[in-house]
Amino acid sequence: MLRVQVLEREGTSRVKRSKRSRRVTVSADGVGVVSHAGVGVLRELALATGLVAGVSQALADTYAGPWVHAPGRVFADLAVAVADGADCVARS
Repeated sequence: MLRVQVLEREGTSRVKRSKRSRRVTVSADGVGVVSHAGVGVLRELALATGLVAGVSQALADTYAGPWVHAPGRVFADLAVAVADGADCVARS
């Protein structure tokens, strides 16, 4: 793993840190490498930007009964699957 040591801070100290649910760690050592590792970041991006909530809110009145899954979450999962190379959607 590459390590960088920061000796002197640059920039403004007034910038607030952003909250993340989990910290993403990137390494070049080959340990724990997964070919689809980036899809998790895409899914978190959809949640963090409000895409999931926005789609759910837009489609809320189109459902007759209670949701089994939130429509925004299904939409985001499908979009991430397509970005990862999915070419078929099947009900199991």
